Formats: sequence, structure tokens, C-alpha cells
Amino acid sequence: KANNPIILCTDADCMLPNNWLQISVNAFHQQQTQMILGGVKIANSKGFLQYFQSLELLSLIGSGAGAKGLGQVMMSNGANIGFRREILKKIETERLKPETPSGDDLFLTSEVKRIYGQKAIHFIKNAEHFVSTYAEEKFSDLINQRVRWVSKSSNYTDVFLLSTSFIVLLENLMLPVLLLTSFFFSPLWPFLLLLWLVKSLVDFLFLYHISHFVSQKQLLKAFSLMAILYPFFISYTAIVGQFASFQWKDRKYS
Repeated sequence: KANNPIILCTDADCMLPNNWLQISVNAFHQQQTQMILGGVKIANSKGFLQYFQSLELLSLIGSGAGAKGLGQVMMSNGANIGFRREILKKIETERLKPETPSGDDLFLTSEVKRIYGQKAIHFIKNAEHFVSTYAEEKFSDLINQRVRWVSKSSNYTDVFLLSTSFIVLLENLMLPVLLLTSFFFSPLWPFLLLLWLVKSLVDFLFLYHISHFVSQKQLLKAFSLMAILYPFFISYTAIVGQFASFQWKDRKYS
């Protein structure tokens, strides 16, 4: 139904910054730009569960921005994207996986990258362009949301995204496996602790930078506990998400 040349998307539960429209439109002044990606953050975090989600979301947004900085578009978030309307004329609908209840933003991004190339997609590195949303209030709702996010991964075709996701899973899965193994083979304990410390240091430096960028440095108070729990969380949701059913918008999906 859209008639104008630029389509901007967000989610119904998001709050938009004052200059969101202007910053978004300005990014299209370069003729080669076909799509823009923006940041998303969680507002008013209170308690460890919400801090946990806030840090994880910032890590995902930061990873996507970092990958783009290296010349590889990896992920997008439908709560803050924009694109030229004309690209829809060049995309075959079935490539957007309409039968999949999640991932339309990512599938659209992959198609823009395939048709127009990496340079046609621009990430807006501007803290004033981040939209804000809310965290899940219950742990069960968080698990359900993450299972939904993971469920679309079987439809990924982008080699860089697939390989990166697999490496991240292996990196996190290795820690719980080593922990379990160390109880039966004690010489592994020093190696486990060293690996955990190195990973935590790298993660902290990354999250320190992006949390300061969006003025949410208070989230780092939850980092120590998150560094211990996150490998278990991501390993569980990544594996279970391939098989489990989930609820979304009062509908159940298998």
C-alpha cells in the first residue's frame, strides 16, 4: 500500500527517538544505499533478568554493526530498519520465507545483500537513532522468545551468517562441556578457568564500549553473573530452538 519511495519499519511496542525519521531519511541521500539498519535497546531495565536481556541485545546489535564495519552484513532487527520501496519489485516473495513466523527482517536483508551487494546496506552508527523496547518480564517468556528467534535459523542460506552463528555456538557450548568434563578429569580445570576468563574479558570490553555508546553503562553491574550463566543459556536455547514449539501472538508453532 505504500506510495512513497522509502519504507521505514519499527515494532508496535517500540519508542522512537525524536529525530528517528530525519536521521533515517538522511541515510538514503547516498544513491547506492538501498537499506538501512538501526540499533535497538531495552528501556528502563530493572533487576538481573532485564539487565541480562539488555546486555544480550546490545551484544547482538553491536555484533551486527561490527560485521558491517568489516564489510559483512550479518543481521538486522525489524524494530529499526528502512529500505527503498523499489527493491520489493526485484525480490521473489518465496525468498522471504512467508511460511516462517519469524525472521522476515533477516530474510529481507539477505535478499538485499544478494541482489545489490554489501555496500547497498548501511548501518546507522548514531546513539540518537536507537529505538527502545521492553524486556520480557518472566524467564519462561524469555526462553519462549529466544526459541522463536532460533527457530528461523534452519532457513538461513547466508554462508557468513551460518558460519558465524556456528562458531559462537561452539564457543559457548565448549564451556559447559568442559565444566562437566572437569569433574571427571581434574587437569582440565585450569584450562577451563583460563578460557572462561579470556572469553569474559573480550565480552566485557565489547559490551563496555557499546553500553557507553548508548548511555547504558549501568548494565555492566550484571556482567559478572551473566558471564557465568550465558554459555548455558545460549547453548540450551540454540539446541532446543531447533526442535521445540513456541507461543507467539496467541498462536502456537511447532
